[in-house]
Amino acid sequence: MPDRISIKVFFRSLAFVLAVVLLSSLAGCSKRRAPDYDSRKGQALLDICNALADDKNAEASQAIEVFEQLSPGNDFAMEASLIVQRRLQSIRIQQFLDASDYDGLRTYLQSFQLSSTAGSELLSLNDLPDALQALTLFRAKMPWETSQSLKQALEELELRCDVLFQFPSWQRFLNMQLDDLARLKEKELAERIRQWLVQMQEAVATGDQKEFELTCERFRAEQPDHTFFAYLEQLLAGTEPSFRPRSMTPFFHLALAALWDVLPSGFRTSLATHNPPQEDSDSLAAHIVATRATASPKLFQSLFTELQERNLQPAPELIQDYLLALGLNRLELPASLRSPCPDFSSFSDFLQHITQQANQGTHP
Repeated sequence: MPDRISIKVFFRSLAFVLAVVLLSSLAGCSKRRAPDYDSRKGQALLDICNALADDKNAEASQAIEVFEQLSPGNDFAMEASLIVQRRLQSIRIQQFLDASDYDGLRTYLQSFQLSSTAGSELLSLNDLPDALQALTLFRAKMPWETSQSLKQALEELELRCDVLFQFPSWQRFLNMQLDDLARLKEKELAERIRQWLVQMQEAVATGDQKEFELTCERFRAEQPDHTFFAYLEQLLAGTEPSFRPRSMTPFFHLALAALWDVLPSGFRTSLATHNPPQEDSDSLAAHIVATRATASPKLFQSLFTELQERNLQPAPELIQDYLLALGLNRLELPASLRSPCPDFSSFSDFLQHITQQANQGTHP
């Protein structure tokens, strides 16, 4: 269907042609008398064209009625009448849309199914009310909290909105939703990675090798190319990673903490010394690395306090390192703390005991 501007140009051009024809007919011929011309028809045609060009539907209807009385069954009048009817139908449809009256719109469109005045464009909109109702319900649930809920809602919406694909604004709306879906997926992935980082750090801190490996498997299954796995391989190969963005530093410390006991002493200490935790870091792995590298009783006390706050029991390796950092003779330790896997409860009791004695100025 021509757009509004081309329709205006068409009818104004037609009005000009009709005016020329009217003047020519009035000029007649000097040798024989021309048949009488009914100027009312010409005027009615001009009125129809001008009214249609100016979107004056009521005036166009009146002019068409006059013309039909003067020229019954005229094809031009019938076409002009259809144009007016479809314009009025479009206006009525827009009124339903503005009021979000989808039930009314559905009834209105269904009334044209057997009508000869309904064009193919109008009949193609029969599914529009249901589509718009589905779209309204979709928008009422925005913003979406999870990518899964948005993905499912989009799939259901597209099934009901085929009729909307003819409108450019619908495709723009869909693209915006797909962008939101991508952002939600990215946000959710970042949160899963954060949780994996926490879980692996806690597994290293407690010496839970099985939990560490299971979490690594889940992590690698979704992010096989993550830098963390490159750090593990490079450290095991005795190579210091040459490039570490700030965002990857916690993963570097985690890799170093996880492999601490299998790396050469000088290599791991050098790495820890040259890669201290960032000042604003809350990385448990970084705390473990700094503590084990310096063997500082003060850092051990801080680390064990953090573990206690997290309701975590430190790994036996950490307890052994803490005992060494205290400079105690092995023979001075109770039997429960001389084993390769010292008991944390026994260690806590022993630490409390020697602290009390130190405060009293006596030796254990």
